[in-house]
Amino acid sequence: MLAEVRIGSHLSPGDARGTWAVGYPGASVICAAYTWDCTTPNNNDPNADDCEGCIDDPQRGMGAWQPCPFQQANSRSRHTGGGVIVTMCDGSTRYLSATTSQQTWWKMCARDDGMVYSID
Repeated sequence: MLAEVRIGSHLSPGDARGTWAVGYPGASVICAAYTWDCTTPNNNDPNADDCEGCIDDPQRGMGAWQPCPFQQANSRSRHTGGGVIVTMCDGSTRYLSATTSQQTWWKMCARDDGMVYSID
């Protein structure tokens, strides 16, 4: 239901990642549904997020591809070990490792699909 996002404004004033109440994924909401570049929580791949005005900085965990029209970004944090904190629909809070499989991450972020998964 909820997951951490990082603020991108330290990289560029035009980087809206982590901005509250901006209406595209990666700002106040995340993208983790079946796209080739939102592979796991907190990935460090270059060009991982697709946002106009963002800076590609994979070394610090904020990869971005500016010209992509999809406007999406992934859940990110600065925790030691590279995971993110998520809140489940039942109200529980969990720490997901950056090594959480892509399949599990996608299933967790899909809604109303009736799928059962285990956090690995």
